[in-house]
Amino acid sequence: MKTRSLLFLILTAAVLTGVSWFYRQNNLLPCARCNVILISVDTLSAKHLGIYGYSRPTSPNLDSLAQSSGVIFDNAIAQAPWTLPSHTAMLTSRYPFEFNVWAVQDALPENAKTIAQAMKDRGYQTKAFSNGPFIQPEWGFDRGFDSFSGSIKPDDWQDSPKIFEEALAWTKSNSTRPFFLMVHSFQVHLPYRPSAESLGALGVETPYQVELGDVSQANSRVSGPTKEEDARFELAYDAEIRDLDQGIKIFFDGLKSQGLLDKTIVVLVADHGEAFGEHGVSGDHLTMNDEVIRVPLVVFLPHTAPARVKSVAEIRAIPPTILRLAGLPIEKQFSSRTLLDVIADKTDKFSALTDSSLQKEEVVKIVGTSYDKVIAMFGTVIKVEPRQSEWDKPYAVSARSQYFQLIKNTDGQIELYDLRSDPSEENNVYPQWANLPAEDRRLALPLLNRIGAGVPIQCGLYCAKK
Repeated sequence: MKTRSLLFLILTAAVLTGVSWFYRQNNLLPCARCNVILISVDTLSAKHLGIYGYSRPTSPNLDSLAQSSGVIFDNAIAQAPWTLPSHTAMLTSRYPFEFNVWAVQDALPENAKTIAQAMKDRGYQTKAFSNGPFIQPEWGFDRGFDSFSGSIKPDDWQDSPKIFEEALAWTKSNSTRPFFLMVHSFQVHLPYRPSAESLGALGVETPYQVELGDVSQANSRVSGPTKEEDARFELAYDAEIRDLDQGIKIFFDGLKSQGLLDKTIVVLVADHGEAFGEHGVSGDHLTMNDEVIRVPLVVFLPHTAPARVKSVAEIRAIPPTILRLAGLPIEKQFSSRTLLDVIADKTDKFSALTDSSLQKEEVVKIVGTSYDKVIAMFGTVIKVEPRQSEWDKPYAVSARSQYFQLIKNTDGQIELYDLRSDPSEENNVYPQWANLPAEDRRLALPLLNRIGAGVPIQCGLYCAKK
């Protein structure tokens, strides 16, 4: 018996030593039983932030914070190009197709366990602040939260810095035991109503706003938005990011003044980005290209040196990562792959999967009615409940590696982009597949295999690949 006990102690010490070595090698320090804050920003594209090379000063505060104390993921990919299915992946660690969450009337099914539930099960207090449609109790996203605050009304979507101030008031009164807090801001989503100060910081002397009707009208034309419209929409969006950035500064300053930063893990991420004419639409996230599916992802850990990660990361890796960093066991329902695995990867073996039920023409029609009218239907014409049947329509799918972007559209057409030479995704090289260099085909073939290229897209082709 003594021999067994001694062996157990030796093995335990070896495992702990190995884990400690892994963290040290990757500039990470675990934060056992620390508070956890998940900041989810709706519609924030990575390409519009300074930390990802953007030229306009949209995010000076976030840039400074991330570069001084954050682990920045350069190739974080969302699992859907719009809010509902993307947050399904972000909070459950599963792909949207695994839960049949595709349309505005879909809700989380009962078997979809969230990170909030996992944290609550382990004794954490849980709280959510969320504005905008979809990430609301009606869709099942209050699951696991002790309390849930938010608004679905469009008048409340410009919520920075208010939502961060509300969250700070909550942390001030609830820091006696570990907490899990989610803050979901709708600030940079349409309509764009930036402050005069933020527009001025970007060189705009006369303030202006962009409403939903402006964008839907431009997208509904056969020719699409003009370059002038794209530029006007994009500038207002950038100013909205500047307003968000001020709220982020207030939030981090507040956490510091409350003495929480040294015992809190903060994950900042977006559910998807936004398009401004890159691929035919503007002000609406309808495509599967990088301006929409590549999102910011920064992890802030106490006493951890800043770092950058080039390997591809899926945002569905956030739940198991939170558990691992907080020193908690990973739920069996969650993906076993964490962001720590991505950090350790030096081979580009990881890829990201993104799915969408959206078709441009359908969404333009919906947006054309304005969100006000659509939201008025929620709970009445649109019935929000878990889907009982398999999704039987074709859907678009993207597989993304560090070097290639592969898209299979609903009509079966395939696009392949070499991101090394074509980061804007303008030259589809798939028609020349047979003539591509052998090394390029070797790198891209796993993406083709992953989406089942050449056969109808069905969940069964890759549902088992967690």
